[in-house]
Amino acid sequence: MLKINRIVVVSVLVFVQVALYAQNNTNSPSTRYGYGELADRSFGAGRAMGGAEYSLRSSKQINPLNPASYTSIDSLTFIFDIGASGQVSWFTDGVGNQRNVNGNIEYIAMQFPIHKRIAMSIGILPYSYVGYTYGLAEETGSTIYTNSFTGNGGLNDLYGGLSIKLWKKRLSVGANFGYLFGNITHTNYLNFNYLTSAYGGVQEQSVEIRDLKMDFGIQYTHPLSRTESFTIGVAYTPSNKLNATSYMYETLSNSVLETDTITD
Repeated sequence: MLKINRIVVVSVLVFVQVALYAQNNTNSPSTRYGYGELADRSFGAGRAMGGAEYSLRSSKQINPLNPASYTSIDSLTFIFDIGASGQVSWFTDGVGNQRNVNGNIEYIAMQFPIHKRIAMSIGILPYSYVGYTYGLAEETGSTIYTNSFTGNGGLNDLYGGLSIKLWKKRLSVGANFGYLFGNITHTNYLNFNYLTSAYGGVQEQSVEIRDLKMDFGIQYTHPLSRTESFTIGVAYTPSNKLNATSYMYETLSNSVLETDTITD
């Protein structure tokens, strides 16, 4: 038990560090809107089965998308799972081309029994990604300027979940209690290409999200023979309005060295 407690403490510290650095998994202009691109929150086994994770029940895999699955673990088994992903993107606007390579550690989780009928899992999952860089040169009359946009960040879900066997080895229920957190930054740069009294500058919006969430799940396994069975699973997440704080910072300047700063 002492060894497991040490592993849990060390893993929580690792989870926090991963959350700080594992937010560079996409490069898509569409992530400029909302909370970005929603992540595929299933683990390796679920993705290999085309996203069929709600009924996935395996003693060798962690399935946090249905917390009822945790009781599938053997009473002497401890599972530690870590996943990484990579992405190569090509963009074209008919004039220019852009290629981006992204990748990072994506999730870390562990699962272990705490009673012959109760099991637990803790981990960190991605919830959304923001990552983009694009811009263009424009001309209005005799004025030529460059308008560019960048964004980065994302949301993470730090969860802890319990699962309980209610009836033999057939019916299990479970719940995840999660902490949703992250920071998203959008920046707009406006630069003029020569001396002018027109104002350009930098406009930055930063959004900080800190909120709680819950997930509930149930699984029923029906035996067909000694070696075969089928499982039905259902998961439910209550709707929630995220607790978000937004900051705006804007610096205006022109090439004749007039500067103004606005903070909100």
